Amino acid sequence: EQVLNPFQCSYRCRVLCHYPHEVLNNPFDEDAISRSSMPDGVSIRLNSPDPPTTHPFLITRLDGTRYYDVVLTFFEQMNNDDENISQCSSSTAFISLNRLIENYNRTCRHQRRSSLLIYASKTICLIGPQAHYSIFKRILELIYRMTIEHDLYIPSPSLSHSALKFNVGERELTVWQPSIHDNDLPLLDFNLLDFFSLLGVEGVVDLVTCALLEHQIILKSSGIHFF
Repeated sequence: EQVLNPFQCSYRCRVLCHYPHEVLNNPFDEDAISRSSMPDGVSIRLNSPDPPTTHPFLITRLDGTRYYDVVLTFFEQMNNDDENISQCSSSTAFISLNRLIENYNRTCRHQRRSSLLIYASKTICLIGPQAHYSIFKRILELIYRMTIEHDLYIPSPSLSHSALKFNVGERELTVWQPSIHDNDLPLLDFNLLDFFSLLGVEGVVDLVTCALLEHQIILKSSGIHFF
């Protein structure tokens, strides 16, 4: 019998909860959120978890509606008595995580599971109709660093005001929504200086040319952003 290394497997993920539970004319797409927030599935780490990371993504529906998202991925320690929280996608038998680790430790004669510190990856996502990537990232970082003992209230901006101030813990955040007309370019919440520094002028021109010609574009990075 082949023994799978549980720390090298890919695990299925699912949405634990989302707020608000229902939005009129805006159904929650759990499958798209799961695949985009954790494209590689749930990761398992032993004793030393990875530091938190963030990444943005965009969901475009069939009707052309776009939703902008930022994801914060972190690792949380699992208890020995945790139930099956995920299933190994590399096995047709869908072995539970607990059983997989026990079999691996027994066969490979590793240290007892009770002495292991096992961490599983989780994510927190913020989703909105506008590309406020920077403010989404700041809010997620603050939420991760603080202990929430009550509901976090964020008021909705009124139609007559384009600025919104609210508190996250002890930090006050300000969100400013510029007026957008039909003839304006889409909202861009990225620093163009970083964009040109990373790709160079020729790279940006090539990228824009591919976009105008409606070619498929794939950007690959050799690093990942930590905070």
